[in-house]
Amino acid sequence: SPGQDETDRSMKHYVSLDVRYGDGVEVVVRAMADGVVSSVVTGASADASAGSGDAALLDVRNVAAELTLTMSGFSQFGYWDLRYMHVVPTVAAGTRVRAGDPIGVLPPSDWAGVRNADGSLAFLPTHPIQFDLALGYHSLLPFGEQLDSFLHHLDPALALTLGDAGFTVEETVIARAERDAQPCEGVYNVEVDADWVFGDRARRAADEAAGIDEETVTTTPSDEFALRPTCTEAIVSTKWMADDGTLWTCVLDDAGVPTWRMD
Repeated sequence: SPGQDETDRSMKHYVSLDVRYGDGVEVVVRAMADGVVSSVVTGASADASAGSGDAALLDVRNVAAELTLTMSGFSQFGYWDLRYMHVVPTVAAGTRVRAGDPIGVLPPSDWAGVRNADGSLAFLPTHPIQFDLALGYHSLLPFGEQLDSFLHHLDPALALTLGDAGFTVEETVIARAERDAQPCEGVYNVEVDADWVFGDRARRAADEAAGIDEETVTTTPSDEFALRPTCTEAIVSTKWMADDGTLWTCVLDDAGVPTWRMD
């Protein structure tokens, strides 16, 4: 509201998929509502729009890409739009779409070449594919932009489906008072318990349907190195953390052969 200050926060959702960069799977991103693709950002234009948090990605064509969907059915005093960030657009600006139409893909085709400022790879094959969603209301009155969670505006059937997987407003939206008490201070999405929601309810429901008693299930310890990428010259100096907390670095041994070495 006008005249009300807020502590540091990120007014969007970060979506982490159950698909890894190294899986070789192309994920289709679809329109969440009827509307018009009002902007498409790629390449040089992405450089100009990216924030300081994307500084390491600016020299890469696709990773900074995004698109904006302006919803149909404008309200009397403004309109809604939804920004899909780090999504590669597959439609042109001005395209009219219906809810469910494909509008982009993940991951960017050049994800494997993105490097951090120190030269290390930004994404490893074991990392989950991620993108961001920000829903904004643009008032035609002098109130500026207001941001909200899309979970407040879902079709009831879709809300029920997501709720069954654990993604409810209560679980996913951080209250203003809570964020005022614990501002982000420039670092977002790092506290796993506080900042992330996992779809465990869906797994439990599937176990129950299969008649599995979670308390009596025994598991065989998995190979903690199974998801570690192959050390090659392309990822030398990249670090990787094992399940037991040990940190490893991809290096060249005395014979010049790429190998993992525990720090």
